Amino acid sequence: MKSNFMLPVVAAVVALAAAAVANDDCTSSYTQLPHGQTPYENDGGCFFCAKFKGSSFPISDLGDLSDNCKQMCDNDPACTAYTIARSASLHAHEYYWGSAANCCLEREEYPPETYIDAQNGGDEPNTCEKESMCWTRYEKDEESLSKCDKKQKKSKQCKPIWKARKFSNKRKKKHMKFIKNGCDYNDKKFESMLDEAYQQCKAEIEDEPQQPELVQQQATFDNTGVYQRSAWVAHGVFGAIAFGILAPLSAFSPSFPTLIPAEAHTAIHVSTFVLALVTVVIACKTKKGLVDINGDTNAKEAHQIVGLALLLLVCLQTLGSIHPED
Repeated sequence: MKSNFMLPVVAAVVALAAAAVANDDCTSSYTQLPHGQTPYENDGGCFFCAKFKGSSFPISDLGDLSDNCKQMCDNDPACTAYTIARSASLHAHEYYWGSAANCCLEREEYPPETYIDAQNGGDEPNTCEKESMCWTRYEKDEESLSKCDKKQKKSKQCKPIWKARKFSNKRKKKHMKFIKNGCDYNDKKFESMLDEAYQQCKAEIEDEPQQPELVQQQATFDNTGVYQRSAWVAHGVFGAIAFGILAPLSAFSPSFPTLIPAEAHTAIHVSTFVLALVTVVIACKTKKGLVDINGDTNAKEAHQIVGLALLLLVCLQTLGSIHPED
């Protein structure tokens, strides 16, 4: 009779464990575009990210600014990309718009005509290119767009400046015409301030170490590294408990009936199976991060084969421990 009760319990525990692992696997990875390549538009709202909550000083470190702006994008399930601005451009924004923002989100996919590449400006960049030079864009990878549809924790250092908005087709056409004409704001002071910001941002970019091959790798690691490290630790801990402690205990427990009663023997088997299954599920969910053993393909394949073989043996052992007469 006990087996009739244990089987649905095992199934429920396994389902809950698998669901928990699946829900935790909601990390967003981004690809950083070259500085100055961004659409001259944003519809997901803009924020001012300060050095600390309540401060009027912007975050000057681009890595820290990117991390905080990324949190705002992750907090918005509709966000597809975010852009961050260097501090040099904020004075011009505050003068013309009345407020300054150094983090803006995007939701829609914009027409190609709205994209600016500030690097193409040459010796005589237009106003669009001058302003875009100070911005860096991070696009959310397609895999993240499909698997992360819930809000994540947002940054406490970023306060809203402009709300998210949806642009009509008429508004888009008008804006594309504005871009085609070089973004003429008809304000000499504003354009002069943008020119100063452009020169400063360009100089900063030229002084920064250029590592184009590491852009994709670094962006992905920054956004998924924490999750993969946590999954690796969980995979190791659960595997050690299941295969290093519970599996040997369940195998030798029948030899000590006075110390370990039959009811506990079955419970140990079931616990071993559940932890072993969770260990394998975690590995499958984060396979790339877990089994990359120094780039050794043979080692990776051996690790996978041994893990699945152990799970199969534990499964058979668990089924054999559940007797109908119990």
